[in-house]
Amino acid sequence: MPAPLMKILVDGEKLEQRVLGLLTRLEVRESDKEASLAAMRFRLVQESGGAYTPLDDELFTAGATIGVEVAAPGGLNQRLFEGFLTHVRPHFETIESNCYLEVLAMDAAALLDAEERTASYPDSTDRDAAEEVLDRYGITLVSDDTPARHQTDHQMLIQRGTDWQFLRMLAARNGYCCYFEYDPEQSAAVGYFRKRDLAATPQADLTILRENSNLRWLDIQLLTRGPVRHTGAAIDPIRKRILRGEGEAELAPLGEDGLDGSIEQGWQR
Repeated sequence: MPAPLMKILVDGEKLEQRVLGLLTRLEVRESDKEASLAAMRFRLVQESGGAYTPLDDELFTAGATIGVEVAAPGGLNQRLFEGFLTHVRPHFETIESNCYLEVLAMDAAALLDAEERTASYPDSTDRDAAEEVLDRYGITLVSDDTPARHQTDHQMLIQRGTDWQFLRMLAARNGYCCYFEYDPEQSAAVGYFRKRDLAATPQADLTILRENSNLRWLDIQLLTRGPVRHTGAAIDPIRKRILRGEGEAELAPLGEDGLDGSIEQGWQR
């Protein structure tokens, strides 16, 4: 049976087959409210001169861009991850077959979270501020509008912290998700700052493209946390009073529609 195709790109260049053949593990974690991560593990092979491949090949350097693409047999490549190398962790033992190299990467959040800053956003909405933050990194914003405008002479919007912390704070108080995803039309990652699209087409079913008994283990995690209603409070500096507001529930708590039973039935099938 044809095998799925996989490519790992470093600074836009595809890894050679001799290096890709040393890959023993690949993990990509994607989230719409946390940074997406990629972890790769390669076997370390010692050459006759004492150098270790691929550790000493100078392939994985700090800040290098990392891309991960997969494709089903006969299908088109899909970019699962686009980010920056953050860690190179070699592991050595006296038994050479137990030696490995672990390479970790994070999406654009690694850049946004690298430096704390103090900044002001006069006469801006939260969406305007999010766009200004991403403009610093040349990242396109895909966003829903936010209604409130923070006027300079009333209550100016101030940032104290990293750009990533600030973006997540803005998203959380609007009930939005904030994440980065690769856009093939732009050949770059774009930033999303918007409500979850619950009416979108769901992802395709998982299919194991192998014959016979080959699946050794499978982990499934269901994340059912998240607010269905927001409450807020703020200080009015002009009138010297505290303003409080409550919102109506917009989302039904997961599980009330029989979700748990549906998942169990599907898994049994």
